[in-house]
Amino acid sequence: MIYTKLGKTGLEVSRLSFGVMRLPEKDDKDGKRIIDRESSIPLLRKGAELGINFYDTHPFYCMHQSEIVLGEALKGIKEKVHIQTKCPLWKELEPGETWSNRLEQSLRNLQRDYIDLYIAHSVSWETFEKKGRDFLRMAAKAREEGLIGHTGFSSHDKPENVMKLLDVDEFECMTIQYNLRDLQYARCIEKAAKKGMGVIIMGPVGGGILEKLPKGKEHIKPEKVGGVPEMALRYVFRNPGVSCALSGMSSMEQLEENIRTISSPDPLTEKDYLELEKSFFSLKELADLYCTRCGYCQPCPQNINIPGIFHAVNLWRIYGSEEQARFFYGMFTHPDKEGKKRDPSVCIECGECEKKCPQHIPIIEQLKEAQELFGKPE
Repeated sequence: MIYTKLGKTGLEVSRLSFGVMRLPEKDDKDGKRIIDRESSIPLLRKGAELGINFYDTHPFYCMHQSEIVLGEALKGIKEKVHIQTKCPLWKELEPGETWSNRLEQSLRNLQRDYIDLYIAHSVSWETFEKKGRDFLRMAAKAREEGLIGHTGFSSHDKPENVMKLLDVDEFECMTIQYNLRDLQYARCIEKAAKKGMGVIIMGPVGGGILEKLPKGKEHIKPEKVGGVPEMALRYVFRNPGVSCALSGMSSMEQLEENIRTISSPDPLTEKDYLELEKSFFSLKELADLYCTRCGYCQPCPQNINIPGIFHAVNLWRIYGSEEQARFFYGMFTHPDKEGKKRDPSVCIECGECEKKCPQHIPIIEQLKEAQELFGKPE
């Protein structure tokens, strides 16, 4: 494993870090979707055994179970690990609730008395102007009390607004999206690195959309790399401003493959990367439906599995895997235990999902297109 300094924080973190957002799932006895602890806990522990020492989580990830399962997994392990979790400034405080209450809940969930990096989650410049200073005052107090070590932010705002956030001196780190499909924050990464901030990349493989290439476009991948995820990870790590990248690994195979990638020399040359960029940026197929399966749109009041449906659409539209797409669409839209429908036909167009989508996907319209693609249920 390769380690690097996380900006001026003094933390030494693994270049490949664990994004605890896509843990294995299963249905419980009542048909409710839950984290598969029997698979997830060994996976998280194995990551630490193999050298990963930085884990990123959130109180709402994985149906509000990510912090809890991570806390269980890391309890008692010998390896020293650092944890980043988040405070959702976009979610209004409940009556009587404070920003400190949210930090205290995360500490309880993680079964820890200290969090290495506590950040303002998915913050826009508009939200920061309204609530950011209150959050930073709370964070400063928590740091004095020994509850957190450092603070930062993550954002999906326009690059020009992220630039403004980078001028807030209290922030020590930035967590930002960056991959072959989405390079809009390249200048932000450069600026953050010049300021001595830690730069943490989320979505290096585009939330799974870069797991493979569209049918007929496989030749774009250089022969020197084993697979498309390796190609995508190497591209991200090529940027000198990047400190580490979060990978949402959901299987031992993904974990071991990514660790092999980061532990081996990069076989690609500058010419390889230039040719890759030229070929890759022409792929309109990857721009039509860019869902990273982050889950921010969930839960849907009608119990529609939006990320699952969009995953099925991607399999068909981008990769030409109709049979596989139909299998997953059927699985994600199958009625619940009580027989209540979960397919796009029950969408009431309330718009709650679109308000929360960091990619600004027109979800309502895309659900209608998904229904047209797969056909109405009987």
